[in-house]
Amino acid sequence: MTAPLPLDRRYLSRYASEQVGFVAMIGGEPGDVDGNSVAAILFDATTNATIRNPTVTRLSTGQYGVTLTSADTATVRPLDLLFGFLVGGVAGTYVVELEV
Repeated sequence: MTAPLPLDRRYLSRYASEQVGFVAMIGGEPGDVDGNSVAAILFDATTNATIRNPTVTRLSTGQYGVTLTSADTATVRPLDLLFGFLVGGVAGTYVVELEV
């Protein structure tokens, strides 16, 4: 018997090209992180192996995203997309849990 997947994973179709991201909330409002600088790491959630470091794009005030490619979603597996940033000089992270 296998363990059920967490209910909060976002499901993606195999070979899909999808935009995935987050909204930084500062003082209850969408707000930009320091220098609009956000780093990302996409990794296999089962093995913790890094798949790649995608480029993060600022989409609008406080909204940041990356585009996953068909190569990223070619294998059926759980993925975690980790975003790292600074707000007021304090480090922050956000993780998007995905399932192909």
